[in-house]
Formats: sequence, structure tokens, C-alpha cells
Amino acid sequence: MLRPVFVTLLIVVSFALAGCATFPELEGAPGKRALKAEYPRLLPFEAILGQVGGRIDRQAPGAGLGNRAATLRRRAAALQGPILDTATRQRLMAAVARHQ
Repeated sequence: MLRPVFVTLLIVVSFALAGCATFPELEGAPGKRALKAEYPRLLPFEAILGQVGGRIDRQAPGAGLGNRAATLRRRAAALQGPILDTATRQRLMAAVARHQ
């Protein structure tokens, strides 16, 4: 069992070492001008899309989605089967019965 003096000394040394650590400067701290600035104005989604114009291809994001969904369905179906085949399951059950 540890003596109370040793435990106390260990705690004091731990805090002393932690106090010697150097902490990085906060580079992203907001300046005075940023702190006095108004809160940003929120825009409706349609207004943001209107600024972009016709540069967005609305069909592209979902083009590969059907293939991805089909692949995920095949993987899920493969996971639905039994984990152990019949022979392995019988062997394991026989081993459990022997050790009971």
C-alpha cells in the first residue's frame, strides 16, 4: 500500500510538471473590430442559389445514388444470412455440451 506522503508527493510533482507546459498562442482569436461587428445576415436558400446562376448541375448529385443504393442493398442482403454454417454450429454446440 502506498504511503500518504508518497501519494501527496506524486500529486504535487504531477501538478508542477503540468504547470511547466507551454500552451500555444490563440491565432484565431477575434480582434476588436470583429467583436464590434454586427451578426451576419442570414439569407434564404433560394437567394444563394440565385447568386450562383445556372452553374449548378441539379442532376449530378443524384446520378450515382441509384448505383450506390443498389450496392448497399446487396451488402445488406449478404449480411442477413447465418453467421455460422451448419457443420461449424454443430461442432461448437457439441464442444459446449462436453464442457458443461
